[in-house]
Amino acid sequence: MGIGDYLQLPKADNDFYQIILGAVLFGIGIALFIERQYYEKGIRGLGIEGAITINIIASAALIIFLIFSDLNITLTGSLILWFIGILVFTIGVVEYFRKKLLSKK
Repeated sequence: MGIGDYLQLPKADNDFYQIILGAVLFGIGIALFIERQYYEKGIRGLGIEGAITINIIASAALIIFLIFSDLNITLTGSLILWFIGILVFTIGVVEYFRKKLLSKK
């Protein structure tokens, strides 16, 4: 019994894990793009800006997947995934506004 079974998360017989991995990789790609395009302006894509981007994109993908997909999982597994999605999205948004606030000082 693995951690996924213990937490009652979805089995690998659907596209769930591929979509989440794809969202994380997409977020990393955007972070690298930010690093390349805005380095001279003091914006670092692989610093906090990159972490914010990755958090928001990956959590948004998870939340969208939870809304529009039928994972056929238990209530416990669903609640855990919703908690993770909302928590990571909130962390990303808070980091964004904190970064904005600190950069004005």
